[in-house]
Amino acid sequence: MSLLKKFICLIISFCTGLLLFNYRTIPSGRLWENYTVLYIPAQVDDSIITSAFNECGIEEFVSYENQRIPVLLKNDSVEKSMFTLNSYDNGYKYLNGRLNYFFDSSKQYRLYYIPNQYRENLNDCVKLIEEGDNVAGIDSNFSYPWVLPLLSIILAVLLLVFVKNIIIFALSAILPVFYVFCNPFYSCAASAFMLLVVFFMMANIWQREGFVKRILTSHSFYIFAGCSILLAVTNAFISFVFLLAVILGSLCLLYICKSFNDDIDKKSTYKYVFIRNARLTSLFAGKLKTICIVCVVMVACIFVYFILNSSDSFSGHFARVLLPGESSISSKELPNLEDYCKWDWDVTTYPYKSTNVKNYDDEVVYPHFVKEDGKIKQVDQVFKYDDAFVNETISSIDNLDFYSIEQVLKSQGRNSVYGYTASSSYNVSILSIIMMILTLGMLLFIYISAIIKKGGRE
Repeated sequence: MSLLKKFICLIISFCTGLLLFNYRTIPSGRLWENYTVLYIPAQVDDSIITSAFNECGIEEFVSYENQRIPVLLKNDSVEKSMFTLNSYDNGYKYLNGRLNYFFDSSKQYRLYYIPNQYRENLNDCVKLIEEGDNVAGIDSNFSYPWVLPLLSIILAVLLLVFVKNIIIFALSAILPVFYVFCNPFYSCAASAFMLLVVFFMMANIWQREGFVKRILTSHSFYIFAGCSILLAVTNAFISFVFLLAVILGSLCLLYICKSFNDDIDKKSTYKYVFIRNARLTSLFAGKLKTICIVCVVMVACIFVYFILNSSDSFSGHFARVLLPGESSISSKELPNLEDYCKWDWDVTTYPYKSTNVKNYDDEVVYPHFVKEDGKIKQVDQVFKYDDAFVNETISSIDNLDFYSIEQVLKSQGRNSVYGYTASSSYNVSILSIIMMILTLGMLLFIYISAIIKKGGRE
């Protein structure tokens, strides 16, 4: 039975590693789903770019020059006539805003959106453009962020130096480090750091009398474990699920190790026991201040790496060209699909709004008269800004007779917001940033408290 339990635990640990590898989420650095962005200096003539596209077989692309009014209106319709007469009132704010998608934040580069079906042609196109002493770049020049896995390895090695039970900690650290390799995101790395400290505490009092009670009654255990879980949750729910799998897999490895030690003890004449029980043993091997400052440095390194690869809202001027893209930090200069739908609503309902009565933002009533059975009666035509109208408006984007920027926005999803992002970075949620700041503050608080108490046992 004991052998079966060991085998099951081994399978669980192996499956955890396999799960992480098969469903690894590697940031690609691509800013748009289904599209790749080509950027060139704004002063380069558009004919040079379109000529390169034609020569490289790129037949579809979204550019500044091929944009028109993104709405389907019949030439003889009242909507078309009223829009033409009043476009300055109800159209130009959105129409001008949408053109910002074709320039970087500094307006030094002009952008082209190329469907991913032409991705293989794009590298040749860039080479062709650069033959004419021009420069060009694409948004997906993103290398794997080796810094984050490297930091997790460095922290694991440093903890290995201070830990009392090297084997136990080494076994428990395998999956958390592998977790960062398969999910190299800022908050996931910080989550793994906190989990490594939890296993460090467990390894220091491993198999001492009162081990479980000591862990479950320790404030430090709940602080570090809680931070680890919350950091994973703020990145993505799937990251949280993977973290739980990592914890389960690591505990299974520890169970296997404990079972082997128990088997050895049963065959031995003497069973060695620790003089000090878990209650009298330091969870941090007497190195609380050192462990805290090491973790502070590691989390700070994540922040430095984040700043160097972030948007202009967080001093991204250290890095690359800042391009429009989906972002947690929205920019007022970049309208989204909701802005497009509201603009379409204004264009559609403008001819029917009464100047004598109040018009609600989400409903317009247009009374007109019809003759029925020899009598004239009033019929109210009601326009409503609701989900049906929004869905119909978004669906109509596919019917536009040119390659519009709205098609690019639609490919990202209805609720996406946009900002300027470094061309080789990936998005970070505000919650992740806040949680990493709180984690850093918590580590500093524990460090300062340890100095004040002149302790460091726990």
